[in-house]
Amino acid sequence: MLDEKNYQEQDQRIFDDGGLDAILLGIGADGHYCGNLPGTTKFTDFTTKVNCDEAMKERISGHFEDKEEIPDFYVTMGPRSVMNARHLILFASGEEKAAIMKTMIEGSITDEIPASILKMHPHLTIILDEAAAKLLDKEQL
Repeated sequence: MLDEKNYQEQDQRIFDDGGLDAILLGIGADGHYCGNLPGTTKFTDFTTKVNCDEAMKERISGHFEDKEEIPDFYVTMGPRSVMNARHLILFASGEEKAAIMKTMIEGSITDEIPASILKMHPHLTIILDEAAAKLLDKEQL
């Protein structure tokens, strides 16, 4: 279990065990994956602790029924940790993901769209339903 007590050793533990064969990732409508929300991590980060200020707490509050459960921080695999996996599988479904998938796939690699870095992975598979793919230029795929 990854938590605030062991996150600093996480990447070494994975390396010592031979690395990760694959990671299955979803994408948020803002272009985040794992806990790599826009403005929270850098592309150079390994597994990291992200402190939650009041703005971040408000941003993630929808994931909690009780406001008292909203954490002061969370731990996430950073971009470098994720990119170390041998294969990445990114999936998206629903019309609410169509705009971000178009931006992520057809746009530049940018901090504003954290998932855009995943395009640099040599073994990235993207799986979309029709609704999430509806804005893509099908001739470029």
